[in-house]
Amino acid sequence: MGLGANVMCRCFVEGKTQPPFSGPIKVGEDGVVYLDLPWEGNEEKHSLFNRWQESGCEHQRMIYASDAINWSAYRSFQQALAEAGWEQFPTLEVELPQTNDGVTLSSAAVQMLAELALFSEQAELGQVTALVDSDTSEELHHYIAAYGGEFHLWTRR
Repeated sequence: MGLGANVMCRCFVEGKTQPPFSGPIKVGEDGVVYLDLPWEGNEEKHSLFNRWQESGCEHQRMIYASDAINWSAYRSFQQALAEAGWEQFPTLEVELPQTNDGVTLSSAAVQMLAELALFSEQAELGQVTALVDSDTSEELHHYIAAYGGEFHLWTRR
């Protein structure tokens, strides 16, 4: 299980692509372009719309960028932010999701990037508790406070 992060393209909003028909096409708060018609009775339009979304612009499915994030690594990151002091990262504290949903507006992204730069350059992170193989010195498990003291497999990308 992981956390999915997508940044939708703005090709439709900016008029760089046109759908195959006129109709009630909208853009959600999350930036996703969708057909605002019920499926029943509009199956052909939905099929056309879905095919257009796949390749209607240079971005497949109209996704500008996408990444999958390992929950354990994400929780470790949140723990490191907390240890460094949330007061230094107020936008990240508000915007980082607790579940695999949510939307971050581009206006918040600018401040989040500044906070990430501060974290990367200056944060005092303290100590990390880990289970280490005494023969190889390989880190096997990493303590994550959000998991209530249980060790979870730590994998690096």
